[in-house]
Parts: sequence; C-alpha cells; structure tokens
Amino acid sequence: MRTEEMEVAASIDSLSKVMSFIEENMRISCWPDSEINKVLVCAEEIFVNIASYSYVESYSAIGKEGLCQIKVDTDIDARYMIRITFKDQGMPFNPLSMDSPDITLSADDREIGGLGILMVRKMMDDVSYSYEYESNILTMVKYW
Repeated sequence: MRTEEMEVAASIDSLSKVMSFIEENMRISCWPDSEINKVLVCAEEIFVNIASYSYVESYSAIGKEGLCQIKVDTDIDARYMIRITFKDQGMPFNPLSMDSPDITLSADDREIGGLGILMVRKMMDDVSYSYEYESNILTMVKYW
C-alpha cells in the first residue's frame, strides 16, 4: 500500500493542485486514463463542494482558516484500488444523508442539488462519511 497526503486551502484556487496530486498518484500506479478520468471527476465534485460550502463566513470571522487534507492510498497487489479521503474542519455536513434527486423529472421540475453526489455514488465503488474530532471525513474507493 502506498500512501500520500497533502493539505491545501479549501479554496477553488487549490483545485488544480488537488487534481494533479490525485492524478500523479494514479499514474504512478499505472491506472488507465479512463479510470483516472472517472476518479478525477468525482474528486473534483467533492473538493469543490468542500471549498464552496464547508467553511462559511462565520468561520472566517473568528479567524479559522479553511483547510482540506487529502489522503490517497493506492494498492496494486491483489487488485488495483485507490482510496481518497477528504478531511476538513468546516461545518458538519453528510452529503450521503441527502435524498437522491429524482432524475426521471425534467430539470425544470427537479430541485437544485444532489446530482454531483449521485454521480460520485454511481462512479465510485464505495463512498462513506463520518464526523470525528470536529472533522468531516469523506472517503471514496475505486477498484479496477
């Protein structure tokens, strides 16, 4: 098992660093482009949500800097596996607790939100959330 970690500002400005970090770890493990692209789409969705919603203005007002830790575990021994864990100390929020949007409705009739996490659930093999030690922890796993 190979593990790499990084910490970045929970800001859209950090997105390219996060994507490069994840892609580099997958390329080192020789993942095919098609699978890399799936994982990157999901990682982008999760990180953009953290950057956009986790740290609200009240956190900034008390001087708390919004950070996100990203941990990537890769394993190619028995089966190709990547596990990406996003951890932030923003407002507690479990995106997996939200009802899935009704995709049978037209875009005009459907409530806004929820499509991104639905996509993550469908494209990844496992997605989990926990709130521990004042931290949101979202983990997603993909096998190939």
